[in-house]
Amino acid sequence: MTKADFFLQLAEEKKRRDGKEISLLVKPDLRIVGVGTHSGAATATYDTAIVNVLSNCAGSDPEDCLCVTTYAPTYMCKGMKETLRVKSAFVQTGVPTPRQGKWAEVIEDDEQNVARAQLPAVSLFDKRYTDERLKEVFTRIPTDTGPSYKGCKWADALYMNTVMAMLGTTWNPNKGHDSSPESGDKFGGNNVAALLLEKDRIVAWGLNVMAQNKTFHAETIMLSSYLAAKNVNKLPADTKIVTSLRPCHMCGGFIYHVRDDSTEVVYGMSDGKLNTVLSDNGLEEHLNLLVQAPVLKSKGEGRNQSVEPPRIQDLRPNIAGPSTAVLVDTDAYKLGNAFQQFPQWLIETRKKLANKGNDNDDKKAVNHALGLLKQVAVSGMMTSYGIDLIETFFSQT
Repeated sequence: MTKADFFLQLAEEKKRRDGKEISLLVKPDLRIVGVGTHSGAATATYDTAIVNVLSNCAGSDPEDCLCVTTYAPTYMCKGMKETLRVKSAFVQTGVPTPRQGKWAEVIEDDEQNVARAQLPAVSLFDKRYTDERLKEVFTRIPTDTGPSYKGCKWADALYMNTVMAMLGTTWNPNKGHDSSPESGDKFGGNNVAALLLEKDRIVAWGLNVMAQNKTFHAETIMLSSYLAAKNVNKLPADTKIVTSLRPCHMCGGFIYHVRDDSTEVVYGMSDGKLNTVLSDNGLEEHLNLLVQAPVLKSKGEGRNQSVEPPRIQDLRPNIAGPSTAVLVDTDAYKLGNAFQQFPQWLIETRKKLANKGNDNDDKKAVNHALGLLKQVAVSGMMTSYGIDLIETFFSQT
């Protein structure tokens, strides 16, 4: 019996005993580092066995592990495996196991005995890894009732501008994800931000904090926080995801898994030639590339004065590779400084709209966006790189 066949048999035995779907994560030395489990259909939960074991073991360098599963992996499962670079192919029930490489080697009787003996003591995960504090942070939104974006003429541009403004106050110029207090890298990550809107109102937000856990990308931490807070497994109707960077395989698979048929996805910056389940199924609406640092334009005087939103244009430096390379590049200070202009645009826009009535939808929309930025700051998500913006920007609100 091959090593792959043996661990699949072990997973199937456990499934028969427990009555749940099983996923094993196995190191090359045949040590089982974790067991993931879920009940029912994989499509009915975002806590699938594979996702649970990978998210909980993400800090254990799962790249060389074998992922063994008793069910057909979803796009969400496959996306997480791809992003975490789990090199070995899935071994699953009903599919031939690998016939080459280390996992095709014969497993000796003593190795089987050791593997069986360790299984009862291995950590069992029936939920994806979460950080309770972060889960609360990302579902905390401004206390006002929120704007009626339906009446805001440039809502999509405002959403994207708000996402970029979040980066302007939380930018992390440190490539190495140094979490020491003096580094300015409080949470670590690749400088990605996201918003979740329900019926055109902000209901959750996220920042890439992958220094906490490799699976904590902006979209995944935002969506998992929202779903957990609502105690649901799918997004409701009329939702929109606005993210600064084109979703990766993991985020794309997660979005596809929990989406409603009406869910829209918009993003500001392309990621090379990356194709994910979202792009393959036409769920992305590409808004060019990155939002240009805005230039205010005024028309009219007094109550007739209006402000044009920023344009959606390409600010991406001319370098080879995916856009994520830009966001951790050693020359990224220039891009970080550009992001700092977005909070200022919101402040100046609020001033321009100050003479308009309280029932003006544009004014409500801008105030709500600024309220979210204040919430980001109050939640302690700002890095030292953006801390100077607090007094100059938020003291004016």
